[in-house]
Amino acid sequence: MILRLRQIVFFGIMLGAFFISHAESLEDAKNPQVTIHGYGPYVFATWAKNNGTNDIIQAAFSSDFGSSWSIPSPLSASGQTALNPKIVDCNRQVYIYNLWTRSNGTNDIIQFDASKNRFSSWLTPVNLSADGQDASNPEFATDDLGRYTYAIWSRSNGTNDIIQFTSSPYFGSNFSSPVDLSSIGQNASNPKVCTISSYGCVCAIWQRANVIQFSHSSDRGNTWDSVVDLSDAAQNAKTPDIISKDLAIHAIWVRSNGTNDIVQCRSSTDNASTWSNVIDVSASGQNAKDPKIVSDVSGRFAYIAWIRSNGENNIAQVSRTDDSGATWKTPKDLSLPDQNAKDVQITTDAYGQNIYVLWARSNGENDIIQLSYSNDYGKLWKTPIDLSASLQDAKNPQIITSFPGMNTFAIWARSDGTKNVIELATSAYYGASWTSSIIISN
Repeated sequence: MILRLRQIVFFGIMLGAFFISHAESLEDAKNPQVTIHGYGPYVFATWAKNNGTNDIIQAAFSSDFGSSWSIPSPLSASGQTALNPKIVDCNRQVYIYNLWTRSNGTNDIIQFDASKNRFSSWLTPVNLSADGQDASNPEFATDDLGRYTYAIWSRSNGTNDIIQFTSSPYFGSNFSSPVDLSSIGQNASNPKVCTISSYGCVCAIWQRANVIQFSHSSDRGNTWDSVVDLSDAAQNAKTPDIISKDLAIHAIWVRSNGTNDIVQCRSSTDNASTWSNVIDVSASGQNAKDPKIVSDVSGRFAYIAWIRSNGENNIAQVSRTDDSGATWKTPKDLSLPDQNAKDVQITTDAYGQNIYVLWARSNGENDIIQLSYSNDYGKLWKTPIDLSASLQDAKNPQIITSFPGMNTFAIWARSDGTKNVIELATSAYYGASWTSSIIISN
């Protein structure tokens, strides 16, 4: 009788575990991010996946240029929903950092976690933002060694959303108390942060009211210069992005010209002491949106990708500079004109020679992940190729390439007919050929 009772209890435990595991296997994954360790072979990915109750941040790694992947590891605690992970890998060491937003049951908090040995183990997540109000839109940057780390986000003060910043001087340990970068009185949002390792320079950009604002630190985030308005306040500006390199800092955003939304850029070649005049990068006549910018290690060769209407459909476009932002070339259409493209992403190698642009585009029935690339500093672009399979919708594309630009990794979320999974495709030949996509989420 006792033996029979034990068998029933054991069977019940195993059955419960099966249903929990089975339930998790039927839930959606979304918002993937991917990064590579310098030249490789280590590749790291993160995403949010529902466990049947809440969205949990998961991460996985590959030690063979993406051919095989570890079993995903949960990083955020269960019990509340976490979302929008950001993964950053230092280029010369073994440190990987992850940042996300997670509810504590009352407010959304910015949390941070780190692996200090290429994913072999992760620390316990720590809260970077204070409780009591909601925080959102976290972004993260680190220097080449992973020693100096910087986080930025938007958080309510009870009246307005304020841009806040914190830093760690030692590999993600002992973060400073958050400081306010934007002023009170108006809402600020869409923060971005980047660094120039060799100078100890940290650059932050955000949208406040209808203006794009910028601030600069020359001492690794300990003190900050006065806030500078980069866009003209006469019309609304939004969705800023920024990149800082040894020879140039490039800031971009979208701003209305009174009729259409235009991608604009300003550059600095003296470590943010002065800025160039505003340059319209996209053409007038139609709306442009969602610009992204990348550059080589110097900032001389930089590339902006965005989505712009052709009057009927939204098209992925790209422009380039080869003189540190003094001039920008006429934009090129990358996606075909007969269907809508969206969610454009871009990456380049350390030299700016190999550039890869990724987007989602309808084929008339489903959204497909497509790619175009250039191997000659953006002068000529290849005909777009499909990376995701047809018959189901794909979304949330992200892309990264190695220092030389030879190994490239594209990641996205796609329905398998039952749930959304995370898929990845790789190229080991400067974009000339791609593997079939593999599923890396569970």
